[in-house]
Amino acid sequence: MASRREDGRTIAGTLTPAQAQAYAELMQAGRPLRAEELRSVRGMNHPEKLLEGARRVLDVRTSRYAWRATHLLRGDTPEAKRYWFRPPPSLRWALLQPVTSSG
Repeated sequence: MASRREDGRTIAGTLTPAQAQAYAELMQAGRPLRAEELRSVRGMNHPEKLLEGARRVLDVRTSRYAWRATHLLRGDTPEAKRYWFRPPPSLRWALLQPVTSSG
């Protein structure tokens, strides 16, 4: 399950396990990454589409090409574009993940 707050209301959505893992990895990275650099999407076809789908569920579009927290940094070639999870300082967010036991 996934949700976001927009205009004072909660909007629920769903992600595939692959979308959730890729977006969580992007959130934890703390730096811009190309979709292909995410470990969770290695070997998958069209990792950009996977991230774009997750972004539509989890983020808020602020203009035609801008989003509230997940920024797209364009490069000289289409392969060079990078995604950066960089929410504004006023935005509170949480990533909940299962804790694994090492025993």
